[in-house]
Amino acid sequence: MHNGVIDRLGLPLHYVPVDLPPGHLRGFLRIVRAGNFLGGNVTIPYKKEAAALADTRSEAVEVCGAANTLVVRGGRLHAENTDGEGFLDALESVGWGRRFPRSSSSAPAGRPAGSLSPSEGRAPGRSSC
Repeated sequence: MHNGVIDRLGLPLHYVPVDLPPGHLRGFLRIVRAGNFLGGNVTIPYKKEAAALADTRSEAVEVCGAANTLVVRGGRLHAENTDGEGFLDALESVGWGRRFPRSSSSAPAGRPAGSLSPSEGRAPGRSSC
């Protein structure tokens, strides 16, 4: 899917999935920082660890405690979390976007880090994670 879009857009990139064994994220991210990587996406079970290992974090990552995207900038890793925005966009695309306040919780208390709506106590608007 990723490489199909990259090809259609004519970008000089290649998406490479990596099956990383548990306990190897820190070492792999050293290679990412030093190598010819622009970044990548992060899946469970690595989202919390990726957030912790990044050099900088977006507000969404700070709130969620998890990253689903890493961007390499000058040999440093910046962590992002786009899960909440994607979820809210999907709800809106099928007509559910205005039924519930954007700042309400979409997961129960005690939810795992990285779940979708840590926006309690924030001003109404789009949840950032």
